Amino acid sequence: MDAVSTTVFNRDGSYTMDVSGEELAGVAVCTIRGSYSLSGQTLTLKPSGSQCKFKDGTTRSEPVDKYDTISGRVSGNDRSFTYLPGGNVSVRYTRQ
Repeated sequence: MDAVSTTVFNRDGSYTMDVSGEELAGVAVCTIRGSYSLSGQTLTLKPSGSQCKFKDGTTRSEPVDKYDTISGRVSGNDRSFTYLPGGNVSVRYTRQ
């Protein structure tokens, strides 16, 4: 995932993630929605769909089957943690 700007984890187990990757920079911002679970030190994100909003104001839904379940280790505490889903991807979250 390139350039994740904000991810909101809701108490009901759902999340929303705003993404504006290199190929979309300045063109569109996509919001991915899905569910998540945290089991011990493993965080699993299961996307269920996305909506992209383009600079010209149009929106487009992307099919869900493009997205796979992402699972990775979490290290840190409940205020700030780092998520390592694999490869050379490292995501740091801070709870506000």
